[in-house]
Amino acid sequence: MNWSIGPFVFGLPSGCRHVFVLQPPFSRSHYRYIINKIHRARTKMTLPQIKTDMNQEEMNLLLVQARKASDLLKSLSHETRLMILCILSEGEKSVSELEEILAMPQAAVSQQLARLRLDGLVDTRREGRMIYYSILNHEVSSVIGTLYSLFCAPVRNEAEQPTD
Repeated sequence: MNWSIGPFVFGLPSGCRHVFVLQPPFSRSHYRYIINKIHRARTKMTLPQIKTDMNQEEMNLLLVQARKASDLLKSLSHETRLMILCILSEGEKSVSELEEILAMPQAAVSQQLARLRLDGLVDTRREGRMIYYSILNHEVSSVIGTLYSLFCAPVRNEAEQPTD
């Protein structure tokens, strides 16, 4: 039995070079096979390798990375900042473009952009009186991409499906 949910693109973490594109119609078993393969690849690549025999230097390095991850997650913990980063993942935008997309006052958008800039997640470029913002590093883009595929893509796919 074939069924279609719409086209899907599944990206794996940056260390993996595979991207799966599923175009409907496809069988339920094929869909499950691909999902399981993606899950195994993500799990294998992203689970921490903390061992009981690690020396202190290795643990300290791991702690530094854990702090960086924690700081990133704190920056992403506000809905507006998360939305701004989602928008910026598509490309550079000015404050006025972000205001229009988010339907928020300039002061609120600027406040969240200042926090993202302070946290080192976005970069700025000035062109005359306009300031353009973009995502500063690939780690942020990777996290935003994963969050999008987990939370936003399913909602958009449901909204795009015709109702009977």
